Amino acid sequence: MDRRGDNLTLEALDEDLTDTNKGEMILRIVQQKIWKPRWVVGRRWYRTVWSWGDLIVTFILLSANLIWALAHFLKVYYERRPLYGVIYDTDKDMRIGVAYSWAYFLAWGGMMDAGATILFTLREDYLTRTVMGPEGGEYFHGIKYHIGLGYLTFAILTIHSFYIGGVELYFTDGDVWRTFNPASGYNGHVNFWGVLAWCFLAVMVVTSLWAVRRWNYRIFYWGHQFYILFVFAAAVHWQTAIYPVVGALLFFTYDRIVPYLNFNRGVVGKITRVAEEIIRVDVPLQRAVNMEYAPGDWINLRIPHVNLVSFHPFSIGSFYRTSPSHATVFVKARGSWTHKLQAKSPELGETVSMKMHVEGPFGVRQKTYLHSAEFAIIGAGTGITAVLPYAFQYSLVHPERKVAVVWIARWVEEMACYPELYAMCQYLESNNNFEIKLHLTREESGRSQQIEMETVESSSPPPARSSPSEVSADGSGGRVGIDSQEDEEVDSSENVSSEGDLKHAEKVKSKSALIGYGAAVAMVVAVFGIGIFSFFWPRAAFQTGLDREELDCYHWNPDDITSLSGYQMFMCFYVQAMTMTISILMAAIAGGVVVLLYPVVVERRSGWKNFHPPKPLPRRKVNTPWVVGRPEFEKLIGSIAESGAESVGLMVAGPERMVLQLDQLCLKQRKLEFFRESWKV
Repeated sequence: MDRRGDNLTLEALDEDLTDTNKGEMILRIVQQKIWKPRWVVGRRWYRTVWSWGDLIVTFILLSANLIWALAHFLKVYYERRPLYGVIYDTDKDMRIGVAYSWAYFLAWGGMMDAGATILFTLREDYLTRTVMGPEGGEYFHGIKYHIGLGYLTFAILTIHSFYIGGVELYFTDGDVWRTFNPASGYNGHVNFWGVLAWCFLAVMVVTSLWAVRRWNYRIFYWGHQFYILFVFAAAVHWQTAIYPVVGALLFFTYDRIVPYLNFNRGVVGKITRVAEEIIRVDVPLQRAVNMEYAPGDWINLRIPHVNLVSFHPFSIGSFYRTSPSHATVFVKARGSWTHKLQAKSPELGETVSMKMHVEGPFGVRQKTYLHSAEFAIIGAGTGITAVLPYAFQYSLVHPERKVAVVWIARWVEEMACYPELYAMCQYLESNNNFEIKLHLTREESGRSQQIEMETVESSSPPPARSSPSEVSADGSGGRVGIDSQEDEEVDSSENVSSEGDLKHAEKVKSKSALIGYGAAVAMVVAVFGIGIFSFFWPRAAFQTGLDREELDCYHWNPDDITSLSGYQMFMCFYVQAMTMTISILMAAIAGGVVVLLYPVVVERRSGWKNFHPPKPLPRRKVNTPWVVGRPEFEKLIGSIAESGAESVGLMVAGPERMVLQLDQLCLKQRKLEFFRESWKV
């Protein structure tokens, strides 16, 4: 899918930031105020900051469930209560029957929540971005509602399951075998599959607890795969239960396939150990279209030599304007997966080529921060790589506006392992209104005569807005990325200089963009068109020649159930589950065909084979003065807020405790607009 419509170019950003449409300007301001953090919620393991947007979305979701439950309670009470008064002999049995019918309808609400839960896990979530705005479409917002809806689904279906099961036992005089035995008749069959569905859902809930995820992520990952079994068992338990989730499943299928039109899925990347606990992973961008990535974008990585199955999300830590040939992520060795990755490059500075599977890029592509009068970022550890591209983008769009970067690391060597990012900081510092404040928490002293410092030589750089890519990784003139790091074997055709070559390159890019749009449309038609057709057509085919009077599923009993044909069993219990399965499978196959045909028509870029990651900077080339110790965040936030600017955007990334602390401090400063990059809710 061609993502250039997300305004990655400076010219498009300039045009977009000029608010010619008053309605769009008002909508942007309202969305920004709605999602501004305002309250601290929770304690200990769950402690986060909420906004008006969080309250509104939560209110809508809870209200929808309450309205559904209340509406069906009134429906059952006023429509079915008189009928049950005739059917049942006692008032007690009549009340039990009314509650039984209400619990049945309540399960539908739970299944609708199960479908909505899927929608909040979409990586390329155009739905939430469109409805809630760029800020509301951020990952940490969506995953918050995903978790909340998951627990709500479990609570509703638990009420349904235990009450329905209890009533069934009541009317069979406590005969468990008869109530839950699938061979005992219709009720026994549906009850058995209902118990299975609840058990699968319970496994998902237990394995998703925070303590379990921290203890063993693989248990959490595989526990979530039980969702497939849960939906299938629910469809067999009650065939109409699939209607609230089948549309969400098609969205999910589309979300998992469409990234294959962006970055190449199977590539040979390069892994370099750049610090004691930091690994650099470079992913090549080999197609002529859909390769652009923006600040805040992230990718999913699966490296078979590390783990055959698991994908892990990482924020892209490179800046597209200086690294257009590759995307770089920086991984800190913290858990089992990252330590295995570290072991693949045991020597400091060693680079190894390795097969990897890539999904992405993903991201909300928000531009709200660009409207701030001034901008500041605070980043610690590898988190700095996720937010520096925001500062670069802001400074290039607004070279006259102030940008402050507070960079927190442990040692000089830990910040020197990002040479391209540091070089870009130096370049903007010397050309734009850009300031770097470096804090090193474990150095013994600040910049002094005891540490040999060398002024970085730099040629006279061109204007900042025109060619920031001409800054080298060591701070001198010369291009960051491929051009300064390639061998002599590089094909010179990449450095087009003649007018004819430029026209040809532009023609290739336009053609590839057209192909990208066509592939995106084909993907939508394939997944949703084939998926919907495959849902209705098989069911119509299965029902051909069906005599519904002979197929009376509701009144089977133990005496005649064994005499039923396989066709009768299938039509009564399994037809909806199978049509749902066929629909999702055919949608995935149709999308896969588009993915397979796409590389045949889209052109590829060359030159990656000679790329070598830049080496970390020597200690003597880090010429930025630093302060030993952590910054005093309260004073730091106060000084940022004291700026004379009308509004100041603050972007933060790093340890979650630090992010939350800064978020809380920003609540006291009205002019600060807080943004965050974090994987934790």
